[in-house]
Amino acid sequence: MSNKAQGPDISYYDGSFDPAKATKQIDFVIQRISYGGYNGGVYEDPAYRKMYPAVARVPVRGGYHYFSTSSEWKRQADFFLASLHDKDFHFLALDFESAFNQLSAGASYNCDQWMSYVQKETSKRVLFYTNLSLYNLHGYHYCSKWPLWLAWYRFWPWCSPDKPIALPKKRTSGQWSFWQWQCEINKPPFVNTSRQWGCSANAIDLNVYNGTPAEMLAWVNGPISPSPTSAPTEKRGRVIVGSLRLRDNPLGNIIGRLPYMTIVTILETSTIGPITWARVGDRQWAAMINSGTIYIEEL
Repeated sequence: MSNKAQGPDISYYDGSFDPAKATKQIDFVIQRISYGGYNGGVYEDPAYRKMYPAVARVPVRGGYHYFSTSSEWKRQADFFLASLHDKDFHFLALDFESAFNQLSAGASYNCDQWMSYVQKETSKRVLFYTNLSLYNLHGYHYCSKWPLWLAWYRFWPWCSPDKPIALPKKRTSGQWSFWQWQCEINKPPFVNTSRQWGCSANAIDLNVYNGTPAEMLAWVNGPISPSPTSAPTEKRGRVIVGSLRLRDNPLGNIIGRLPYMTIVTILETSTIGPITWARVGDRQWAAMINSGTIYIEEL
């Protein structure tokens, strides 16, 4: 059996949670606190407050938010922060999945903004959760600098947290914090596995930390680095095409145009594929260079 720290992640879908009823050693638990809806709303997990007293009895506790591209990132972050302000979590995470979302590199930019803001406001560790394929398609653009909680289930039915984990783009050996190695287990020989982990539902998600329980406690109690988002260096530029489309994030929605010869302040740049994007205002991005063709000339 693995010597890595192990624990479930839980939400409303797991019914109830009581670590005293578990037959497995629960080293940590990660609870869903809130989620963004496909209708633009932001909501608490229906079982969050009911489950929390039991969660609070687990030695190491994480809390996460399910990100929605239908709702502005800061609105989701502020709601999440308001929901956890009187609770005691050791680390936090953002869940980036495809369900109910319109995905793009711009979506991962907004995830990066959410994580930077939440870490700054809480001074807690913040992790990026997603699956292998979604990370490689979109998540790595902006989120490769964040600690990783990776969902990857290749080894069914020979499930084991001791098998080697697949590494996504821009990650080298060992560059992951948590691995969700099985999702909603409810097949032989794992029927009723959720009861072993203190839940009442018929299925459960299982995770390992990339280290022993003692190493995880050292990680939780160790110093927290500043947000990996570096301060941008401002530059001046000028539009040198007839009219340049302005977007709310790289590859995002068109929100206006910059006329020919407009003078702009380049707050930061980001390269995605052949395009280098320039942020010229709050949630205002324009293509600066596309496959070598210059759209905004630096002054």
